[in-house]
Amino acid sequence: MSLDFEKLNLYISQKEVEWQYFPYPHAIIDDFLPEDIFNSISSIELSSRDDLRRSNTSGLELNKKEFGIKGKSSLFRLPIEIMGHGDGKNLFSKFIDPAKIITLASFRDFGNYYPYHSSTKNGLLGSHIDHSCLKENIHFANSIFYVHKTWEKEWGGETILFSENGLKPRVYIEPKPNRIILFIHSNSSFHGVNKILCPDNIKRNTYYMDYYLKLSDIKLLTKNVYKESSFSHKLRYTFHETTFIPFFPLGINSRISFNFKRIFPYLFSYILYLFFKFIPLKINVSIKLYKLINYLKKPFRKVVF
Repeated sequence: MSLDFEKLNLYISQKEVEWQYFPYPHAIIDDFLPEDIFNSISSIELSSRDDLRRSNTSGLELNKKEFGIKGKSSLFRLPIEIMGHGDGKNLFSKFIDPAKIITLASFRDFGNYYPYHSSTKNGLLGSHIDHSCLKENIHFANSIFYVHKTWEKEWGGETILFSENGLKPRVYIEPKPNRIILFIHSNSSFHGVNKILCPDNIKRNTYYMDYYLKLSDIKLLTKNVYKESSFSHKLRYTFHETTFIPFFPLGINSRISFNFKRIFPYLFSYILYLFFKFIPLKINVSIKLYKLINYLKKPFRKVVF
């Protein structure tokens, strides 16, 4: 299908972004793309041969496949172009000048992260926070676009926003088709995906994008968030890799995932997260220390895993 980008940009620019601040700043936008474009994109089916980069089978990341975009059509790449460039940046203009924003799409091969996710029945994604930085850039926001053609409420699969310690679900966001959600990311923006109960022939498909700022712009971001909202928690940016709450995938009251061999890598990351969170080091110092720790643990990988 032919795309009128000027018309599409105008359509998106007219969307209102209504921010909510519990448990941390987030926004929900429905009917993100025009219906005809969304229907075309959501009809694209991927197989495991289509640039599959990672399959998740642990108790904290279950039944989820992550894809790159190698060889994909311009139509398939369209949401990534929108979310990762001008229009996606503008969605955060309430808090920061879009010209200051760097996105995952700015990096070669998305910095070795993968922008399209597909999950199936009984899948889930445990409470976690994403990586804190990419190179010298600080990760400050996320967007998630639900691109499956159909979804019923009873199928679960909600995006969950957790409490600042990651142990209590606070907000459940239904993954309605053609809905995009935004949230401000910090060292306490724990999120995940509720257990998926859809039929065997249904997939929960999403595009996602990460947004970054230079460290020198983070102070301005936090100032604007506090100025524009009733948000009471302090936004803090400390160093961590993607970090899951071990053992309790969907909060303190969820069923315990206790396969120690599979949980140990998550546990190690969580301990490092707590260390860097409570030991006041500058991020650049923390990164150097983390690289040293990672280097020292290499001899133990084969023994433990």
